[in-house]
Amino acid sequence: MNQFNINGISEFIVVAEVKSFTEAAERLSISRPRVSQIIARLEQTMGVRLIERTTRSMQLTDAGERFYQHASRAIEMLHQAQLLAVESSQHLSGRLRINSVGGKFGEELLAPLILQFSELHPHIDVHLDFASHHVDIIAEQYDLAIRMGMLGDSSLVARPLAHVNSYLCASPSYIEQHGTIDHPKQLNQHQVIHGSVVRWAFNGPNQQRAEITVKGKFICPNGHVQRAAALSGKGVARLPGYYVETDIRKGRLVNVLEHWHSAKLPINIVYPKPKFRQLKVQRLIEFLIQQQHRLGI
Repeated sequence: MNQFNINGISEFIVVAEVKSFTEAAERLSISRPRVSQIIARLEQTMGVRLIERTTRSMQLTDAGERFYQHASRAIEMLHQAQLLAVESSQHLSGRLRINSVGGKFGEELLAPLILQFSELHPHIDVHLDFASHHVDIIAEQYDLAIRMGMLGDSSLVARPLAHVNSYLCASPSYIEQHGTIDHPKQLNQHQVIHGSVVRWAFNGPNQQRAEITVKGKFICPNGHVQRAAALSGKGVARLPGYYVETDIRKGRLVNVLEHWHSAKLPINIVYPKPKFRQLKVQRLIEFLIQQQHRLGI
């Protein structure tokens, strides 16, 4: 192939997806012989067989399958570039629906960044939601979400935003009454405060690891409330550093497992895989990543 030629690639992608020349012709609003002619010319230009045809069926060759995988992504990128070029000459506008973990992170760390983004782009209507349940981004039509903790298998795209230190802590009065904790497994003998996450993992000395399922004495999916419960001596809580680092430093709480550490909690921006991501969503993602140092975690 002497030079790159885009002619016929879009038609080939349609044929590969519907696996029928007849159906492809209907979708492209051209005749079936014309589709066959376009594909034959593409194969001739490339010098490779892309589709095996019989009187009753067709299937992609190995080369055709590889070409389809790469070409379909390339065409999507071309469409995206076209969309971005059009939108970049206009004001960013429309609605952005954002779901985020709430509590101190959402209210005091993330919200100021979202407010600044809103000031930079006054034609965008921002809907920021701190729903405590794990929302279905696609079904509930969110543009993106900010999630803390390990992500399960998902069709969503994830972009790392930050990592948070977490501490296992209790009040000095609780430790005095119930004793110290030297190993995570001892948590089964203590009163535990937790939210929705009940499987806790720890890294210890000499590359030791421990993972336990906790059973709560006080359960509430809110960091402010868990901190208050720990301060009042209700039990042992595992909380992000931005809730308790000051309390630990001032002696109001004790880091009860100094030689064992909870794995850092990842914070990710997650969003659906649309064919053509809107520029306003892309700009918000870029802004949050650029400003991540302001989260202070």
